[in-house]
Amino acid sequence: MSQLTLQITAGYGGAGSIAGTHDVLPYWISVTNDQGHPATGLSSNFTIKTLETPPGSPEEVELGFDWAPEMWPGFYEANILLAEGELWRKGIYVLGITVSKATLGSFYPPKLLASNNGQALLRIAVS
Repeated sequence: MSQLTLQITAGYGGAGSIAGTHDVLPYWISVTNDQGHPATGLSSNFTIKTLETPPGSPEEVELGFDWAPEMWPGFYEANILLAEGELWRKGIYVLGITVSKATLGSFYPPKLLASNNGQALLRIAVS
């Protein structure tokens, strides 16, 4: 098992939102393995968990399109959004972003040999 390291930074307009909107917030996620090399092929392996939201706001924030396209080796574009019809509320949102990639053996039937995992926190301020 090896550790994946995630670094998250806001894309254009992704640092936060304005309360009362349904903005999609773009973020970039860099993923490297424990040797510092780009971790590739993870587009559909990201999950997001809402850890904290402002009072009265929707409790679930989503990863747009259920995946994060790999734009360059190890760099993924993630769109953070609310469920349809929900609006951002003023306050702080704290999200947990995880990624994992299973390594399968080359024999039949394939057997899980190892799993590479990583996680990071994302804080979004809505004004």
